[in-house]
Amino acid sequence: LKGVKLNIHDIFTSKLEALLTRGDKDLNQFIYELYKNGSYLDAWSENFSKEFWENIANKCNIDIELQTTKEYSFNENLPWDFISCGINKEWYKKQYELAKQSIAVSTCEKKCTNCGVCSNLKTKRIHSNGEKLEISLKNINENANHEIFKYRIHTDKKGYLKFISHLDWQNTFIKYLRKTGLNLAYSQGFNPMPKVSMGIALPIFAQSNCEYIDFETIECYEPKFIEEKLKNVLPENIKLFSVKQLDKNTPSLTIEAQWTKYSIKKSEGGLLKNEEMLYIRNVLKSQELYLEKKNKKGVDIKINVSNSVAKVSLQEETGTLYLILKSGQGSDLKSLRADDLLELLFPSVKFDIVREKYLDINFNEI
Repeated sequence: LKGVKLNIHDIFTSKLEALLTRGDKDLNQFIYELYKNGSYLDAWSENFSKEFWENIANKCNIDIELQTTKEYSFNENLPWDFISCGINKEWYKKQYELAKQSIAVSTCEKKCTNCGVCSNLKTKRIHSNGEKLEISLKNINENANHEIFKYRIHTDKKGYLKFISHLDWQNTFIKYLRKTGLNLAYSQGFNPMPKVSMGIALPIFAQSNCEYIDFETIECYEPKFIEEKLKNVLPENIKLFSVKQLDKNTPSLTIEAQWTKYSIKKSEGGLLKNEEMLYIRNVLKSQELYLEKKNKKGVDIKINVSNSVAKVSLQEETGTLYLILKSGQGSDLKSLRADDLLELLFPSVKFDIVREKYLDINFNEI
């Protein structure tokens, strides 16, 4: 059927996933034997061998069928009991019984479920005043008839936030916007979501001084008013630089931001030296600089990114490298991430990467 993609998950693979998920320290020898006998990239079907895994399991006296189908009793000590995520085990048992009876349970935004996490982790529920974050489907559908107003927030993403993925960062910021009480515009359809765009994804472990969040409302606000609302809900580790109103025809950041400036330092101390800078310049002078990537079909391809580097400079006093690299969409040039380029130039060196600013097609700061 045209347009239909069928994904099939092998039953034996599911059993192995269950085995590893449920297993305890007795699996240590099993995993070590797999490694010693050459197991590598077995998550890829072309590298996976059922017979290989079964032979190693038999060698380690592991019954895959038994370990993946046995039932645990409530009184049994589980391999993961020593891990605490703040929720009491008795609460899980209670929820299990309620689920068997098809009894619906409220979320903690509506009513405290006494899971224990607040007292165990000594946290305070943000919505303890009973504030609801939901918007009725009726109100969402009415959004289609309202005039739309567009705004852009400028923040940073630094410190431990560098460990948060782009998707988690987006979901987190949507929650902040909801907490402000602003009359957000929502998408239509089966799963309405606030109209929020986070721009170009930042790689995990990289930091940023130019995080831009575009969002839409069905009510016109002064930017200063939105700033005050955000300051009341944003944590201290997120710095709010500005909020400005955009023309509703302003292109998305992925189109507007055609270049990105990065500052880069060595992670483990030491400064970038002139000879290293000379090496970088000599490599980048080449008309052919190939980066290996996988396409959507999982096939390895080589991409020439020599024209995706606009400028390279070194501040000798601080040992800071500055790069201006291609980003965004709507161009024949290939986008290039700073971490990919550095991995190509210095495979064994770790760097601290900070995204400093976005530039338009004429290299003007956005």
